[in-house]
Amino acid sequence: MTVKYALVCEQPGCDRRLTVPGRTMWSDPNDFELDALRTYWQHDGDGRWYCPKHWHLTCHHCGRTAVGDPDRLADAGWEVGFWTGHTCPDCAGTH
Repeated sequence: MTVKYALVCEQPGCDRRLTVPGRTMWSDPNDFELDALRTYWQHDGDGRWYCPKHWHLTCHHCGRTAVGDPDRLADAGWEVGFWTGHTCPDCAGTH
């Protein structure tokens, strides 16, 4: 029996599923992880995945948090760092 994997956003109230052309289920977890990252899903490091509308940001300077689309959060003054951490509007430019 082959195990199949699917990915659903873990934001409460969101039921968005990872889909790519021709796929909604994966037999290899590495494949779904690559597809998720390629389509801007966020992995929080604790096993949770969030769709592109519900990224969870924590300012690495002051600890302030926000949830939302990374482009809209950037428009609101957040410095959204994919590899470097995130900076809230209050701390942006001060560190």
